[in-house]
Amino acid sequence: MSDTHLEATISRFRAFADVIAELYRDDPNVRSVCQEKEVADVARSRWEDMPDRAKEYGQVLECLENEFLDTVSKGIGSGPPQSAPNALHNLKE
Repeated sequence: MSDTHLEATISRFRAFADVIAELYRDDPNVRSVCQEKEVADVARSRWEDMPDRAKEYGQVLECLENEFLDTVSKGIGSGPPQSAPNALHNLKE
């Protein structure tokens, strides 16, 4: 794995590394969301000294993570049990 966007996403959601890697490889939308998540996270960190601005980027990051988790949940499909999508949402915090 040499792509930093993929590595950052997998480090955030390790339990689903295989599914994430497969979706990242096969789905340009997943790649795009991973890239956007990293940009938002960097921006949020950059604006830490301005809480309102950092909060805005934190909200953007949260929306992107929700979009990503929804996509991964669909990618899991009929593989793991039905509880897998809920487990993904629990991993966010």
